[in-house]
Amino acid sequence: MNRPNILFLFPDQHRGDWMPYPEHVFQERFGLEPLKLRMPNVASLMQRGTSFTRAITPSPLCAPARACIASGLTYEHCPVKGNGTDYPIELPTFYSVLKDNGYEVGGVGKFDLHKKTHWWGLDGWIDDLGRMGFTVGVDNAGKMDAINSGKDEPKDPYMKYLYDKGLAQIHLRDMKGRGKKTNPTDLPEEAYCDNWLSANGIEMIRNFPDNKPWFLVVNFTGPHGPFDVTKRMWDAWQGVDFPQPVEPSDDRDQCLALRQNYAAMLENIDRNIGLMLQEKQVPACKLESFRTRWWNFRT
Repeated sequence: MNRPNILFLFPDQHRGDWMPYPEHVFQERFGLEPLKLRMPNVASLMQRGTSFTRAITPSPLCAPARACIASGLTYEHCPVKGNGTDYPIELPTFYSVLKDNGYEVGGVGKFDLHKKTHWWGLDGWIDDLGRMGFTVGVDNAGKMDAINSGKDEPKDPYMKYLYDKGLAQIHLRDMKGRGKKTNPTDLPEEAYCDNWLSANGIEMIRNFPDNKPWFLVVNFTGPHGPFDVTKRMWDAWQGVDFPQPVEPSDDRDQCLALRQNYAAMLENIDRNIGLMLQEKQVPACKLESFRTRWWNFRT
């Protein structure tokens, strides 16, 4: 009865020094002037919890990094060495440990545990997810996987949503030509991927049974590049200055614009986090954010 609900918030390519740390942490730990970030919900969680300023990813690639977390193994011992390998379903996960101990185990967003196989199910579910320990999930493709696999027809639930809404061609045109462009997408707010997947997460929280503890991993697609943002997000950061790269660029305006979009993506993720925290009024003492106890798991 006292087992906590666990909300695991998992952004994609979120730099460790782009967190809403206190001013002295930026200066003493990173040697940086404080960044003008707007992440009040994450900042509140950090104030009430624990932050790791020296943590590193087990791998700089999507699939192996997520496989290491799922398995509790270091990169050297994890069989997923690159993005061209699916997670071996016979290998236990901490998701399955939670499931075996009575948890309802959910996930939304970019799982990337079967990245090689470009099929996510049009509702975001394939049977392998159940074998990995999930009881419910809406798994969508990452940014580029979605448009590469869905250029003719959808292969994941996000692209299916866009096709159903008549927005797929808008998104395909925008993403294929985006590169380092920073202009806003023409997608409406509700169709922006991180907003869409967060709505799935909120719906999942609402539908979790009251008589069981639950775990939910929210795999945001941002702030991974390319740096697409909505018009609302873009407008909010015009005129905000950021430091230039350590190695000066010939195009200072582009560097600044990219950083403005990156900050906008983080602010939008924080906004969605706030919406999730409002559901069922998750107590702070029962919340694990940006940290889990997966390192205690051994296969």
